[in-house]
Amino acid sequence: MTPAAWFMTALGAALCGAVLSAVQGALRTVTRVALEDIVNPKRHGSGDEKPFPAQLESILDDLPGHTAAVAVPRVVCNLVVGIASVLWISGLRGSTTVALVDVVAGVLVSGVVIWLTGVVLPLALAEHAAARVVALFAPFVRALAVVLAPLRAMVAFTDEVVRRLAGGPPRHTPEAREAELLSLVEESEREGDLDEAEREMIEAVVEFRSTTVEQIMTPRTEIQGIEYTDDFTAVKKAARSTSHSRVPVYDESLDSIVGVLYLKDLLRWLISDDTQPSEFC
Repeated sequence: MTPAAWFMTALGAALCGAVLSAVQGALRTVTRVALEDIVNPKRHGSGDEKPFPAQLESILDDLPGHTAAVAVPRVVCNLVVGIASVLWISGLRGSTTVALVDVVAGVLVSGVVIWLTGVVLPLALAEHAAARVVALFAPFVRALAVVLAPLRAMVAFTDEVVRRLAGGPPRHTPEAREAELLSLVEESEREGDLDEAEREMIEAVVEFRSTTVEQIMTPRTEIQGIEYTDDFTAVKKAARSTSHSRVPVYDESLDSIVGVLYLKDLLRWLISDDTQPSEFC
């Protein structure tokens, strides 16, 4: 082949590798919410929502497998770029054999090209248009995943071996999803998308399923109550000392609850002469 042919081969492989790298980078960062926004841009309250495509559903169900499938042709394209670059430089020199200088120059040239097309561009697309890239190339990604199904099984096996060696939780379990969600929440707080109060609220909701009744119940010795009495001064004193808006009223002991005092009703009575103390509980 002529030097021009080798140059065009390297250029074509670099372009294909750039596309594949962009898709692979997008698969690593895409989320279901972002894809749903692409499918239904005005889904909230529109009334005419489109069904979520089965192809995208399949991709989300096995993101690591589809990412690995896209990586196979990407690696091949990068190898072609390197080999074609070496042969192109060798042809420009008019050499009949590949010399060491051709290899060094070819590796340097192909390294710069692959860095630009396989790292810089994909990172930018994954940062700003991951969902659009995945939605656009979903049929191609699914086709690659089907063709390279045996390799996907190898990826799943390797992933499981590494997970067990690392002591990580199994995938697709409530614990794994909980850990992933908490990790996303912490990352959002670091990036300024969430404040500390919002993070604590989300973490409390996520961790609520593992909370026991014992953890949320107030011990009997810590209950703030008011003994049933007609001494209004004692009632006001007890109301000032409590930190709750509703206070249990007991007769002789906390084992005998006779009602609940609503402090807002007490306040209403303080500013009105019509309400009787018997209406508090």
